[in-house]
Amino acid sequence: MSQSTPDAAPSASQPPDRPRWFRRHPRAALLLFTLVLALGLLKGADALLSLKDPNQSPDKVPISTRSIRLKEHKPLMDITARPSDEYMKTVDGLVQKAYRFRADDHAFVMPSMVHRRPDATIVFLGGSTTECIYVDEELRFAYLAGRRLEEATGLKINSCNGGVSGNVTLHSVNILLNKVVPLRPRAVAMMHNVNDLVTLLYMGTYWSDHFSRSLITVGPDPDPHRSFGQKLRCMGYDFCDAFVPNLTRRIQSLGVQAGGGWDEWSQVRGRKIDYDAAALAGQFERSLRAFVALCRVYDIQPVLMTMSSRLTDKPHTVVLDGVAQVFGTRDGYAGFKTGFDRFNQTIRDVGRSENVPVIDLAAKIPQDNRHMYDAVHFNDHGSTVAAGIIAKEMAPLLKGPASRPAGRE
Repeated sequence: MSQSTPDAAPSASQPPDRPRWFRRHPRAALLLFTLVLALGLLKGADALLSLKDPNQSPDKVPISTRSIRLKEHKPLMDITARPSDEYMKTVDGLVQKAYRFRADDHAFVMPSMVHRRPDATIVFLGGSTTECIYVDEELRFAYLAGRRLEEATGLKINSCNGGVSGNVTLHSVNILLNKVVPLRPRAVAMMHNVNDLVTLLYMGTYWSDHFSRSLITVGPDPDPHRSFGQKLRCMGYDFCDAFVPNLTRRIQSLGVQAGGGWDEWSQVRGRKIDYDAAALAGQFERSLRAFVALCRVYDIQPVLMTMSSRLTDKPHTVVLDGVAQVFGTRDGYAGFKTGFDRFNQTIRDVGRSENVPVIDLAAKIPQDNRHMYDAVHFNDHGSTVAAGIIAKEMAPLLKGPASRPAGRE
């Protein structure tokens, strides 16, 4: 009985023919070819135009994408910020709960323009210590000081919170000129110290190319360290924010966590910092004087505030660890405290020489966890105490002739 012989297996030296990719995927290949052809035609057309019209007329000269950074919150945002479990391990004196955080159409932290026709408007500028994200809305000192001032003066007062995390004095000067001046406020109070100190320690100047603290940005993405994939994700976020804004912001609010994985100083953290304390204080002083001069040019009463802290000779572990995040070690604490104290003294000195009121919160608020949950940030109680001090010292400034302050539209 005969048996059929099975087909011989192909030899290793002669693999079976496999159709090429474009034969197996003709539609995808056609699409890819069309795309490449279209891009080539566009590039060719662009090159042809440059040959035909090499001398651009003034109205065709490309405009730079560089711009002065108006470092502010996103107008009309409404999110919920809740300290993460990990973050709570780094603080004390803070209640772990959801804190509502909103901004009005001027990007001021709400509540803000509470009166349509106020008798006076005051604005507070600063960094995260003015912003007070982990303080209840109606206890943030910028808002609460306005209510205390109303009680003391009988006036209708709009008090606006222009604090933004990470801002330094020159960011506030930009905000003052480009956003606050048109509101014609009676007074503008500014509180800066720690952000200026850290920025100057790391960068040596305000005019750096740091992606989050530079004074000038380039195009829509100022971060030069982002990868192509990260930039694509940013584009995706912008699309989602435009297409489904409410859903996007809700998802974003669920992810607002302090102490997360993002480190804005990752490029320089841990390096040895050598600095000239007098030179840094000199830069800070000039920024303060610029703020005062600009206020006076526009007939606004400038007010300077020192920054309270828990930077003591025998600091709590929470404070030591916070400073260690700046230097990468606790060994830098003494120098950091010296710099911080010197910047506060610079504020006092500028106030004295410029004849400007100084609200000395550093001297009047106890340095403990009843008032601050880390080295410099107020909790609810600390913010309430600060509001009382501010209102008491600003009340005399509001008894003069009324300006034409801005109101809610």
